[in-house]
Amino acid sequence: MPIFVAELSQEEKKKIEDIKYNMNLKTDYDLIKHLVKNWWIEPGDIASMNAITVKSWLPTWLDNLRENLPKIWGGRDVSELFPRREKYEGNAIVIGGGPSLDFDGRKQLRLIAERYRGTIICVDKTFNKALEEGIEPDYVPTLDANPVVAEWFRLSKDAERTFERCRSRVKFVAITTIHPKTVQAIPGEIYWFNGGIDERMVPNVGQIIQVMTRKTEMNPGFNTGCYSWLLSVSLKIKDVVMVGMEHAYPAGTKLQDTQKFHSRVQMVGGKIIDKPGGDFEIEFPCSTCQKKCEPPKGCLDQIYGFFSKGHNDFFNTDHLTDGGWEVMAETFRKIFNYTRKDIEKETGCKITLHNASPLGILHGDEIKQMHLKDWLQKYG
Repeated sequence: MPIFVAELSQEEKKKIEDIKYNMNLKTDYDLIKHLVKNWWIEPGDIASMNAITVKSWLPTWLDNLRENLPKIWGGRDVSELFPRREKYEGNAIVIGGGPSLDFDGRKQLRLIAERYRGTIICVDKTFNKALEEGIEPDYVPTLDANPVVAEWFRLSKDAERTFERCRSRVKFVAITTIHPKTVQAIPGEIYWFNGGIDERMVPNVGQIIQVMTRKTEMNPGFNTGCYSWLLSVSLKIKDVVMVGMEHAYPAGTKLQDTQKFHSRVQMVGGKIIDKPGGDFEIEFPCSTCQKKCEPPKGCLDQIYGFFSKGHNDFFNTDHLTDGGWEVMAETFRKIFNYTRKDIEKETGCKITLHNASPLGILHGDEIKQMHLKDWLQKYG
């Protein structure tokens, strides 16, 4: 084991002694162990994505939180929805916002409406679409701080007819940092929660938000679909199936129609110029590029190398995905397996998670693929 020696001033030594005293640590070694265990952010894509997200969005989150505070203080807490039992039981369908929901004329949504009467957790983006097909959701989570989310709660006439039947039962679950326009658009009472922000990235901000809001803190995952499954865990639901959760696009999707294409172009300093007929070209600032390459090959390599095509053997479908979705899928698998093992260790219950999305990469590591009709026959 290496030995570290540091020359410290008396003032620095006094600060270290104060830290140990306040943290109830006896020796310098105890302090080092605490820092390594609790404050080290593991290197890699997941940590990088978390750091970029917090850095990019924290000012917006806090602005939204400030405006939402009066509604939050007078609102309900998500923990009111959680059962007090220890045992995990029952089943649920998580409806995400992926493109496969529109396959075959919304076949999966219509199948859910016709054959399922259990718990339904439907993300905000799909709320309108699900109602139009006759689905009556029990829980509708919303996370995104972007004001565009408000539009997802403006119901069509067909959706409004279904919503009138289930209005009194639908529980809207919202993170405290959603945009104020979304708060106004949500057509029902909100059950609030605070999203956990890694204290190692922004020390104390989570504690401050907790004191300000007095609402339960939950892991928000990395998108509303992931949070919807985490919500099912808090609801003590044993068997869950996901639809619209592929972390990919149909294979024929144009790169410019993906979520990440424009941001990848911006990352290399490029600018997209739209042309007639839906075509486009990219203008690159090669005079400022740090790479020694044949312009603009290096920039294009960075952009197109982020995307990849693949094949889902179980559903026999082709897809297009990107590096961001791959990181999210890896994160989801890790979260599921950590949670699954903890629940079994603490309660003896074995939870299951199936993905019936006929497209994509979110499977493996005990997240098993299954056709929706087969899951409904077995669990629903």
